Amino acid sequence: MKKPTHPIVQRILDVLEERGKTKTELANMLNASPSLITKWKNAGYMPPVESIVDICKFLNVSLEYILTGNGSSINTEMIANPELNKDEKELVTYYRKMSTAQKGKILGQIKATVHKEQLIY
Repeated sequence: MKKPTHPIVQRILDVLEERGKTKTELANMLNASPSLITKWKNAGYMPPVESIVDICKFLNVSLEYILTGNGSSINTEMIANPELNKDEKELVTYYRKMSTAQKGKILGQIKATVHKEQLIY
């Protein structure tokens, strides 16, 4: 009988999908088999505590988000990095000038574009 997926595991799997990474890539990073990742989802298994930090680094996500669901799956360290390239700086400049409604539309378009490209490749 399938057990419910633990919220921590569900957040890991959600971020894995957001990042366009596979269960096999995660398993390889952990020196484990992909079937272990499937057991996390389907059999109620949890990753070992000592692996969660490595998973967060691999997924470029905060430990707080994975453990609690608080915050965002977006790594704020990356956003705060002052070493943005010219195009990234230009995007941020325009984004900050937009209304909340415009920002929502643009973010939706970006997410749809990234998701569509992940499906193609």
